[in-house]
Amino acid sequence: MEKVVLAMPSRQQLRDWFHVIDFDHSNTVSMTEFFVFSLREALARAADGDGISSFLSVWELSDLGQKSIDL
Repeated sequence: MEKVVLAMPSRQQLRDWFHVIDFDHSNTVSMTEFFVFSLREALARAADGDGISSFLSVWELSDLGQKSIDL
């Protein structure tokens, strides 16, 4: 298995990503905005066969029917 080393993103990259995720320009990222961004990223990576299944594997339905995430 190949080890992947990721570089820390620059402040400008973080700002750019934040503005992409913050659809309504409220200067906060809602759970909906984060979910949509994550889903879009997973779909973009789905071509390698791992994107969407990796994304969905962390989500499960709680007893109340709400979405929860295991970290």
